[in-house]
Amino acid sequence: MEIYINGTILNSSKEYEKAYIEDEKVFVPLRNVIEKLNGEISWNDLNKTITIKYNNTEITLQIGRTTYIKNGETFSMEFFPRIENNRTYVPLEFLTEGLGVKVNWGEKEEGKVLYLEENFYE
Repeated sequence: MEIYINGTILNSSKEYEKAYIEDEKVFVPLRNVIEKLNGEISWNDLNKTITIKYNNTEITLQIGRTTYIKNGETFSMEFFPRIENNRTYVPLEFLTEGLGVKVNWGEKEEGKVLYLEENFYE
């Protein structure tokens, strides 16, 4: 599934830059999306945690856990972040609920398209 961020497509020739559907949920490549949204992201290999800084928000999440910490407060999501092809994927709702990213759907001949936009008001 192709992803557009602020009107620009992620390089659709690379499979790891595409979203995919599993268990009726959409998963998106976290690093690629965060960097295109002008956020910062870092990986701690020792404890498999990811720290995101985006729009005055700091979030820490861990591979395989459904909870994450946003500005010191604990939240949960239905599905946990996972690693596929050496890339971290998160459920789409994490972007909307955790980071306030705006999401819209579209259609192309090739199938569904996901449009993400920065939320400048967070």
